[in-house]
Amino acid sequence: MAGLTSQIKKCIEGKLEQGFDKFIIFPFGDIGMQVKRILNVSYGIQEAYVLDNHLCKYNLKIRELSYLEKIDCRDYCLILSSIDQNIYDSLKADVVKYLKNENIAEISGVSSSAGG
Repeated sequence: MAGLTSQIKKCIEGKLEQGFDKFIIFPFGDIGMQVKRILNVSYGIQEAYVLDNHLCKYNLKIRELSYLEKIDCRDYCLILSSIDQNIYDSLKADVVKYLKNENIAEISGVSSSAGG
């Protein structure tokens, strides 16, 4: 998965260069867990929030996406941590209800890549 790791790093570095230093990870599946590890270990940054509409039922530290209504989203960059083409557009549509596009980090090249 070196390709995915380098795409996640490129995504994070792009937002760091834009001045973002507070990150939100959504959703928190396998990719989200990898994003968290890279953010924490490679860059020494602790994410501000982890959002996942399913896991929030089992872990009180994880919040549902609607939690964004309660914070000033201008201060944060949300890393859209999905590469599943079947749900990606739906996840992004849900996120843009709360954040402007410049506050959303997408793992470029991964969301639109076809298997092969």
